[in-house]
Amino acid sequence: MKDDNFTILASALLGALQMAIFFGFDIMTFTVGSVMHSVQSRCPDCLIDFAGYYGQCILYIVYTFSNLIAPVILERTSIKTTLVLGSASFAIFCGSFFLVRTWIYFAACVIAGFGFSLYYVGAGAYSAKHSTQANFSRNAAITWMCAGSTMIPNALFMIISAEFSKSQVESGNVTQTTQSNEYRDYSDFEIRMLTTGTIVTGIGSVLLAYFLPNRVIPDSIYSKRKAAEKTLKGQLKTIWWALCQKGMVKLIPLHVFTGLFAAYWLSIYTTTIAFTASFSEYSNLIAYSCMAFAIGEILLGFCISFANRHVKDFGLWPVLFITCSSFMILAILLVLFVPPESPMHPTNENSFFEPSVVMAVVMGGLNGVVDGSMNNCRMVASAKALPSHPAVAFSLAKFYQAAASAVFYYVSSLFTIYQLVILLATPLLIGLFTFSSLMKDIQEEEKGKLSEKQIPKIDA
Repeated sequence: MKDDNFTILASALLGALQMAIFFGFDIMTFTVGSVMHSVQSRCPDCLIDFAGYYGQCILYIVYTFSNLIAPVILERTSIKTTLVLGSASFAIFCGSFFLVRTWIYFAACVIAGFGFSLYYVGAGAYSAKHSTQANFSRNAAITWMCAGSTMIPNALFMIISAEFSKSQVESGNVTQTTQSNEYRDYSDFEIRMLTTGTIVTGIGSVLLAYFLPNRVIPDSIYSKRKAAEKTLKGQLKTIWWALCQKGMVKLIPLHVFTGLFAAYWLSIYTTTIAFTASFSEYSNLIAYSCMAFAIGEILLGFCISFANRHVKDFGLWPVLFITCSSFMILAILLVLFVPPESPMHPTNENSFFEPSVVMAVVMGGLNGVVDGSMNNCRMVASAKALPSHPAVAFSLAKFYQAAASAVFYYVSSLFTIYQLVILLATPLLIGLFTFSSLMKDIQEEEKGKLSEKQIPKIDA
């Protein structure tokens, strides 16, 4: 197999691994707000208020700071080891839902936080090892396209579990739980069914991580990295040096936006659906929104893969333009159709217009476009901003992302949807200016290197 074809295969398999890992995590995160609310209504002493949001906050705090040591673990073990450990961490997280208790859930969030940093530093290194500067944007798009398509099996599994749970109740095999007409209720049977399916997929992800293929690709991004420091102190110095690099600092606003947006679409948006009274009869609406998210990711992936062949550096400014325009449309729809207090508690109120099932699905699709385009753009930019240490660059990108997600989960139970939209838009707007400055720096650096190559050597 030709090297270029192998890089496509490696990118697709990495996307399949991410699909398997996040099949369980995404399902549990999508439903965590309403699942915790349902369990607490049946067992008030089992969970604290807003346990779902606070657990995710803990997860992302651990994820934030573990990103600073993940590159050290990568250098001292291997790419495959970090991917296997990361995959196993998410399987443990999913297993915690067999017995929903505050202390069990919070402990599982700590483990998943470490798993996040290990997986992403390993995935970034694996992608860089099997990509060149010329095809990195294409390969990243393929990975995100495959990973984003997990929302389709996610949605189907949630629909199947919901319908099977209803049939068990109707047949008398499962005791009927109290069903509120103000929010989507999850029975203990349905939670156990979701948990079982996600654990099985989690075990499969560990096996896939172990058997990922490897090949030495000439001129790969990873091959151009500087030799890693052999001592722990030296490796930590490298991370601190990278934190202070001008290019990485200029990308902070976009990393922050990515973290805020990830927290929004993973938990907050789906919670607004579950807590909107007029949607209570649509038990599968979250699943349909997940399908729309996947379609948005897949269409975007095809677009980037095709355009990258014809437009140089399509993964930078053009993809960022897609991000900004899609988010602007999404923000308008959120303000117009989502009840303001739906992120905080079940509500009967409307926004400017009555909540619409069609608009909820459309916003799900836009979530996929914004998430996929922003991740593609910032990862390509990170590789260019710190070409000597790509794994460190990817890890620091996740450091800022995770910190932003932790903050967003904490405040999301306090703010209305209008305030959350403003909070999302602010770093994106700032990021446009800092990204523009970074692109100018990169262009000047590339021109300087080109000029040096064109200067003829004079023999002494």
